[in-house]
Amino acid sequence: MMKKSNTLMAAAALMTFPIWSASMANSQIKDEYGSPELIEAAKKEGQITFYSALVSETEEFLIGEFNKRFPFVKVNLIRLPGGQLLTRVKTEAAAGKLTADVVDTSDPVLVMEVEHLFADYAPPNADQYPAESHTKRLWSRTANSWCISYNTALITNPPKTWQDLADPKYAGKTGMTPIPIGGSPWILAMFHREKFGIEYWKALAANKPTFFTSTASLTSALIQGEIQIGANLSNVALPKAREGAPIDCKFPEGPIVVNLNVAGVFAGAKNPNAARLFMNWSLSKEGQTANVKGQYFFSTLAGAPFPLEGYEGREIWIAKPADQIRLRPTWSAEWNAIFNYH
Repeated sequence: MMKKSNTLMAAAALMTFPIWSASMANSQIKDEYGSPELIEAAKKEGQITFYSALVSETEEFLIGEFNKRFPFVKVNLIRLPGGQLLTRVKTEAAAGKLTADVVDTSDPVLVMEVEHLFADYAPPNADQYPAESHTKRLWSRTANSWCISYNTALITNPPKTWQDLADPKYAGKTGMTPIPIGGSPWILAMFHREKFGIEYWKALAANKPTFFTSTASLTSALIQGEIQIGANLSNVALPKAREGAPIDCKFPEGPIVVNLNVAGVFAGAKNPNAARLFMNWSLSKEGQTANVKGQYFFSTLAGAPFPLEGYEGREIWIAKPADQIRLRPTWSAEWNAIFNYH
């Protein structure tokens, strides 16, 4: 486990950033986003193709913030669930028709199968990231955190612990994203199994949860009252709460479960300079602040803000890659059997 030492900061307001202009001092640009030569080359390329496993609304927000700084790079977003995204990358690579310049995936273990397709890369502020948050090719652009999310019109006394979520009183009222859809659900299931044992999985399954293929669809069902409660990602639920939807998201007692998404630039990218500029901005202080304060992500950048007030000093739980690789095949099969998921 690691403990996040950042001071908690409010996340109620969107950040606004100055528009990039030619008058901006080159030294400032170089320090934060790359050399003037890189930026000029990115301007000539003018676009990137970006594959992402994050929900579309999140990426559209972040792309909008990037374009406030660099309006001359058009980002063509293709969004797919984590498992489908990696399948597409493998299929395109095998056919020699890989079209993406940048890929961001929620499954930091399975993406290792295609890591050789990525170029060596490091942002200008690489020394401000912990070594465990990146490889020489892939970096944690965003980090998801799991919470208990609920419809505020239907539940007035939400659970305070993960064990509470398995209470039989929630039978037929819960929703869940299953392990096979990607890395984030697997990370949460792994945490539950490590902390509470296989009996906790059986208790959750006994409540007969409704399955959703993404946290975005689970969130919509919560808001519409089709389900009342379920584990959710803070960066999916809380932006809806900010918009006034009847939904909230609380971190249960104990460690906060965080999944590192990882992103990188393909070695054969058609727009390598624009791709690197996009990554540099995403990993900069400005990009990470937009992640956290605009979309309630966690950040591993030193000194980055915290996504919510009231959780000072809480431990952060991040799965060890070696444990993920060792446990995933067996535990996934057991999870599928317990939840009768095929």
